[in-house]
Amino acid sequence: MKTISLELSVWNRGRTASQSMRSLLEARFASRNIEVHIHPYEQPWQEIMHTLLYGIGPDVSEVGSTWVRSLAGGNGLRPIGREILPPGKMSLFVCPYWDESQPEIFSVPFLVETRVIFYRRAALAAAGVDESSAFSTPQKFLETLGTLKAHGFSTPLLLPLTERYENLSLASSWVWGAGGEYVSSDGKKALFDQEAVLQGLADYFALREYLSPQVFEISNPGWEFVTSDYPVTMGGPWIYYTLLENPPKEGALSEQFGVALPPGQTYQGGTNLVIWRQTRHPELTAELVQYLTSFEFQSQWKANILPARRDVLSLPIYMEDHFLKVMVESTLKGRSYSNSPLWGVVEDRLSRELQRAWQELLQDPTSQPMDVLRRLLVPLARRINNTLQSN
Repeated sequence: MKTISLELSVWNRGRTASQSMRSLLEARFASRNIEVHIHPYEQPWQEIMHTLLYGIGPDVSEVGSTWVRSLAGGNGLRPIGREILPPGKMSLFVCPYWDESQPEIFSVPFLVETRVIFYRRAALAAAGVDESSAFSTPQKFLETLGTLKAHGFSTPLLLPLTERYENLSLASSWVWGAGGEYVSSDGKKALFDQEAVLQGLADYFALREYLSPQVFEISNPGWEFVTSDYPVTMGGPWIYYTLLENPPKEGALSEQFGVALPPGQTYQGGTNLVIWRQTRHPELTAELVQYLTSFEFQSQWKANILPARRDVLSLPIYMEDHFLKVMVESTLKGRSYSNSPLWGVVEDRLSRELQRAWQELLQDPTSQPMDVLRRLLVPLARRINNTLQSN
């Protein structure tokens, strides 16, 4: 019997997640001579756009949930059939982005993520900081970091600034908390040059005082936090799973580390699965997507991120483990980016400029966040508005 190959592109989540996915897929498909080849991204947006433009690449891809409308508009995706998403099934997922009433659906929710604060409990205790309110507002966050710095922690905060998309998601809690919006409700106007957004971003960039000037030299901030003595960091579920794989030498994990919601509105993001129009095996790719989004797969896969299915998130492990419980709470309470067709373009360009702002502010300690943000974002909003209004 001839072997059939299916190509699946996904985010690179490390060796454990990759091996776990490969084992589950082999158990499901290998007996039928179906091989699923997993291709971790190096540059997700660029690789996805290459597949869209040239029709060459994988059969199925994991994509950012807010990118799907842009991709669907490019006529590169196959509609998701009702054999995968029968009526009513969409309600099983967090962050669906698709309305059941729409005539065509082009993706299925796969994974969800959020951003939370991780901290070393001993550091906060040594500085006399009350954990219950340490990060409850932007001002309390700054006060906590200031107290830690005064007690000998010269750089009390570590942020993943090398990851520009993650940086944007972190900033969003401050932006939304200040009442700002990145784009208008109809997706036709960029609003990140407005005062509320700029003020929220300036408050976020006020964290500069507590960062190491060499933060951009840290290639893996999550690992750096786990293996060093930084008191505080922000990030996604992968930090918790890294802690699980590298537990403290003394005491339980929950005795050494704490987790808290960020100030302001929490962030809810995630990824979806899409089927590319060029696939030569539409029925098998549909089966692959159906399996990857099933309770069976999502309850067994050892990933370092949260599953998109609500019934999996309701399992005892997510309710009884304090870290997971807080992350699920943050996800379910969170809000997402705009679902407008051109959000992918906005997200790409805005995240680049925010990363550039961090670089400038860290290189020049005398520079003011609001001045740098106005200089970078006002012209960017003008350019993006020209793009949005011409589509």
